[in-house]
Amino acid sequence: MDLINTSLGGNIPGILDPGGITALNGGEQTMEVDYVRVYQKADESRLHRFFRKSSRVLSHLSQYPREVVWAPYARLEHYFWRLFLGYL
Repeated sequence: MDLINTSLGGNIPGILDPGGITALNGGEQTMEVDYVRVYQKADESRLHRFFRKSSRVLSHLSQYPREVVWAPYARLEHYFWRLFLGYL
């Protein structure tokens, strides 16, 4: 069995208690996936990948400056938390 991360973000307005979410009232829910399409840029050079990822980070910086600045610190904190708990 393979797992696919299907995390979605967002807010549920007016629901402050997890018990107020009615999606799981019938017990455990499942989702079946017929197929997954995976894309890979096979002929992309390392330099092109660097510029592509850099332009994406810069666009995120203009839209979400606080998140982009604090993301490396959050990753370090998560790494050391996992190391402390013995997951690494």
